[in-house]
Amino acid sequence: MKHKLKILKIRSICAKLLLLLILSGCATQAQFIFYKTGVSEQLKERAIRHCHGDFEILEEEEFGPYTRVRIECMESLVSQETNNYSRKYMKSQE
Repeated sequence: MKHKLKILKIRSICAKLLLLLILSGCATQAQFIFYKTGVSEQLKERAIRHCHGDFEILEEEEFGPYTRVRIECMESLVSQETNNYSRKYMKSQE
């Protein structure tokens, strides 16, 4: 019986850690995107794919025929609700 409780406790801890890793995986820090200078559609496409939605351009720097853009991904309303729910869930599990 003790052995089963120990396994359940370990599984519960692992599940919580996995949930934490998944939720923290969405980067809110600035990221860099390279695109061909003058092709703004390429920038938009890559930034949306990288951020899964909205983004903000923080700075641009040219590297020959390419431009490096530092972007910050904007957290969507759905992500905020998910984070709030997970915080409530984690507190209720303690």
